[in-house]
Amino acid sequence: MLQGGLVSISFRDLTTDEVIKLVNKSKLAAIEWGGDIHVPHGNISIAKDVYKKCKEHNIVCPSYGSYYKVGTYENPMEEFKKVINCALELHSNTIRIWAGIKGTKDSNNVYFNKVVMECQKLCDLASEVNLTISFEYHSNTLTDNASDTKKILKSINRKNIYTYWQPSVGKTINENCDDINKLIGNITNVHVFHWDIRKRLSLQEGIKAWEKYLSILCNSNRYYLLEFIKDNDINQYIKDSKTLKDLLNE
Repeated sequence: MLQGGLVSISFRDLTTDEVIKLVNKSKLAAIEWGGDIHVPHGNISIAKDVYKKCKEHNIVCPSYGSYYKVGTYENPMEEFKKVINCALELHSNTIRIWAGIKGTKDSNNVYFNKVVMECQKLCDLASEVNLTISFEYHSNTLTDNASDTKKILKSINRKNIYTYWQPSVGKTINENCDDINKLIGNITNVHVFHWDIRKRLSLQEGIKAWEKYLSILCNSNRYYLLEFIKDNDINQYIKDSKTLKDLLNE
């Protein structure tokens, strides 16, 4: 079953209660809570409260959108334990992390191997509590393109490491489809938005692109999570959520 949801940091200025109310109004199924503001790493009381309120509204928390950036912590395992604890309280299945803070063109083998080794430790820690880890598919990281994302996943060589996917801004529809095809067996969830180079647009304006993306993606259960809402506008989010539901039900 294909499920739609919201990335909470799309509305950083809203409280957790306001985000839950908004998602409930839109009748989407899920929220990916951000670990930087709404459910901070290690804040167990907030995570418990958020999960309880989500459950009351039949909203699931399939993923914890942590802002854990590999290679940036003095005590990485201690920091990641905070992330794991929040993910468990949210009853999430996967933790989203960032594959370092350098793009593939700006890194070297030493940096690549450092990220790989830390990720292996993170995966082993997560596997102890039956959690998976998913990379943010994003610029300025080692998962900024499909080929290098496959490379790092293979190098980490753990069964519980995956990646998200989102359309790369500036690429054509066909180029983004090629990237999906390269990664399809490794993708957990998908971040959904539509941009024109650097300008946010409504999801409706990108419906033809997303119909093509979904024709490849929809052969497996995953969550499709809205973010980068045009003008950060709540009314636009309601419209985008309807478009998303229509797309997923086709």
